[in-house]
Amino acid sequence: MRNQKTAELQAEAAALRRQLAELERKHQLCEEDQALLRDSTHLLRAVAEGIAEGVLLIDRNFKIIWANPVAAAEAGVPLTELLGRYCYATTHHLSEPCSSPDDRCPVQAALSRGEPASATHRHIDLQGNEHYVEIKVYPLREETGEIARFVHVSRDITERMRMEAALRRSEEYFRDFFMHAAVGFHIFGPDRVIIDINEAELQMLGYAREEIVGKKMWPDLIVPEQRAQFEAHWQQILRHGVVHNLEYTVATRQGARVEVLLNASARYDEQGRLINTRGSVVDITARRQAEKKMQEAIALKAQLNAFISHELRTPLTALREGIALVIEESATVLSPEQKEFLLIAVKNADRLQRLAHEVLSLQKIHRGENLLSAQQANINEAVREVYTVMVPLATRVNFVLDLAESLPLLSFDHDRIVEAVTNLVNNAFKFTETGRITLRTRCREQMIRISVQDTGCGIAAEDLDALFIPFKRVGSASVRRKNPQGAGLGLSIVKEIAQLHRGTVEVESLPGQGTTVTLVLPAGASES
Repeated sequence: MRNQKTAELQAEAAALRRQLAELERKHQLCEEDQALLRDSTHLLRAVAEGIAEGVLLIDRNFKIIWANPVAAAEAGVPLTELLGRYCYATTHHLSEPCSSPDDRCPVQAALSRGEPASATHRHIDLQGNEHYVEIKVYPLREETGEIARFVHVSRDITERMRMEAALRRSEEYFRDFFMHAAVGFHIFGPDRVIIDINEAELQMLGYAREEIVGKKMWPDLIVPEQRAQFEAHWQQILRHGVVHNLEYTVATRQGARVEVLLNASARYDEQGRLINTRGSVVDITARRQAEKKMQEAIALKAQLNAFISHELRTPLTALREGIALVIEESATVLSPEQKEFLLIAVKNADRLQRLAHEVLSLQKIHRGENLLSAQQANINEAVREVYTVMVPLATRVNFVLDLAESLPLLSFDHDRIVEAVTNLVNNAFKFTETGRITLRTRCREQMIRISVQDTGCGIAAEDLDALFIPFKRVGSASVRRKNPQGAGLGLSIVKEIAQLHRGTVEVESLPGQGTTVTLVLPAGASES
């Protein structure tokens, strides 16, 4: 009996030892699991605290029970002050969860659907600063399957939103510029079909947008005889990426023809494939018509010049010589009145001859005929020649020649310079009744200066800018009446001759005291 009891006790002891060993094993596994859990918790915390996103742990009542430093920074408060707050109070300054259509609460969405939810929100921190965030919410469940908490992950996308807004504004700006520019714009795809066109070009062509976009190519819009020209230009833009100032004639929807100027450039992707070409179109029809009228006016002017040269100057010469002959041969039989009328006729014939000469001279300069026949010489020789010819005419004034003792040689057209200086002296005689006229040469700062200084009536400051306008006569009405023979071309010719020699004309004048006009020429050789 005792032995049986002993055996039972031994069996129970063995069972207890086995149970104890199993408990020790399970305890060890539990400690290992706890260590792994602690390590995992530390790892997750380290990851959550080290990532760039803000992370919140929120309970079912929307209260923040844990947060990482990034989330605290987004909220604008210390980490310790963030815990225990409600998320909607922290991010939106609200007293209840978000319900706005623009800011739907992702925590509520995750709670109601039982799955992760996302949203883009505009958050306001406690200092009132706005932040745009991209939110993802993940529900955490108990062993029973019930949702107990939420992981709230937010990424600050404020800068991205600002860049996107700036890009939208830029696109809107350039779209508005494209659509409402005063010149035509269009865009071709790689197949040369028009994929966009602005209002100005639509109005120019007379088409509606839906009749052009996606349906027509540029060759469909130009006149048939220029389509081969377009193919050559298309190859040019493919080779060089740009074409400039191409002239085309487009046919409008109503059948009218419009002359246009086209500039275009190509866009390529990183692999060098053509994306599209952009073209600007300017209506030059009015300009072409103006050019045609200008050519007609030039032709008419040429006819007028020919008339002046061949049909006016020749009979004027004959008329003048005939009148002079009558005066000379009939001097003894002419009454004073008859002689006076004949002398007036001679003066008017001379005036018409001078006018014809000045008009022809100015037109030759404008047409570039015989621009310069330059030779190197001393400018004083040409100036002295003018003085010698003009001095007998100085019956009312003291005409003085004041030449610089030594001047550098200058390559100039002798006849043109004589003509220019003669015009200057003639003007001085016209507007100086008494006093002094000085014809002077000087060299200053490598510029040769030929000046005519008078003590005449002078020129008002407001008239100086009009001195070189052809057929424009300045001065008071009384001054013009005293000098009716002028046509207003002399100074225009002087200016043109100066420019041919790379020079200028300077004018200084005081009303009632006199005028100085100076022909300024660069010293050294001039181009012929």
